[in-house]
Amino acid sequence: MKKNIVKNMESKKKQIARICAVLIVVSYFLPWFSAVIFSVSGYQLGMLAELRGNFSGNDEIIFWVYASYIIPVLGLASAIMNQKRLYLMTSVYTLLVITWIFLDIGIDLRTMGIGLIISVFASIGQIWGSFYLNNELKASTAE
Repeated sequence: MKKNIVKNMESKKKQIARICAVLIVVSYFLPWFSAVIFSVSGYQLGMLAELRGNFSGNDEIIFWVYASYIIPVLGLASAIMNQKRLYLMTSVYTLLVITWIFLDIGIDLRTMGIGLIISVFASIGQIWGSFYLNNELKASTAE
């Protein structure tokens, strides 16, 4: 009985990186920035930045907008494929794009929404989970 419980817990720990990948995808559509009466998701943030460029007459390409569109695609791909390299790439990419957005826009930390917070913590959890997954794979092949 005790062995089954331990085995169950170990199999659940192997899924941490996959769960974090799904959280990254879901959090992209949750509010990243919240003000008093409005909030903007990661997807809407990119759309607003594109509109800003169109209405201002500025043809400057905002590269972080297009980079942010890849976040849910990478998250979904890593959740499906369940590979350490893809988990690490997704989490580091997500953290880099979020940092890029903060540096470009200059957002105050008090306006951070739940989606952005989940994205950051899920990326960190995905890094941790991918190393845990790698240790489990090494242990299972050694036996």
